[in-house]
This record gives sequence, C-alpha cells and structure tokens, in this order.
Amino acid sequence: MKFCSTSSCNDPTDKCSVGFVTSGCPSPCTNQNIAIAYVDKPYAKIGRQLMIDFGAKTSMVTVTKMPFIKTNYYMQNS
Repeated sequence: MKFCSTSSCNDPTDKCSVGFVTSGCPSPCTNQNIAIAYVDKPYAKIGRQLMIDFGAKTSMVTVTKMPFIKTNYYMQNS
C-alpha cells in the first residue's frame, strides 16, 4: 500500500472528508504501513477507525498516539 500526499482521510460511516495524509511509508519495526495525517479534532480520538482514500483503493486505518514505537535511547542535556 502506498500513501500519497493527496490521500484524504474519511469518516467510514458517511464517507465525508475529515483530514488528509501528509506522509506515509512502510515501517520496518512494525511490518505495517504507517502514515501521518492532519485530522479534524472530533475524529482524532485514539483508537478511532478512519478510511484513507488513495486513488482507486481505500484502506481502513486506526488513529494512534505518536510516537508509534517507544524509544529506547537517552538524550543528555548539553
């Protein structure tokens, strides 16, 4: 699956546009596709299912909190 910058985020119940994808790529850590999108606040609840429309295909996605994966590094203060 490929996401392009013109992909829209839609509410799966009434198919209305609720946002847009800014970037996306396959994640080597999760073996899934991930994307970052701007979504209208009422639809940006963690766990919410949305539909991404990219060209002739659609895909169901889940809103998650960033970062997607817990980091295991420590940054020292300079």
